[in-house]
Amino acid sequence: MNRHREGPIARQIEEQTAEIPSDAFLWAAGGAAAVSFLLQLAGRQKTSNFIAAWTPTILICGVYNKLVKLAGHDAVDGVHGEGGNEEQGRASRRRNASADSNEED
Repeated sequence: MNRHREGPIARQIEEQTAEIPSDAFLWAAGGAAAVSFLLQLAGRQKTSNFIAAWTPTILICGVYNKLVKLAGHDAVDGVHGEGGNEEQGRASRRRNASADSNEED
């Protein structure tokens, strides 16, 4: 029964990022894209490219945020982020227990 445990730093990051609404990442990425576009129109290509590079990074952070809420330590520990509920936590624990018993066979 070798379960992966998160380290204290990863756990702290997950706890903090799980509090951020998923929409915040979408709005931030959209804002970065819009600012980049406006800077292109203003003739500031280098600055525009710099800001444009933020968009995929922000979106990836949003994906990480969603994964933490749905499948991170929240699901295993029974702590529920956005959209989680007690039944999902129990189902996750049953799947983990089932997988552990299959590994022992």
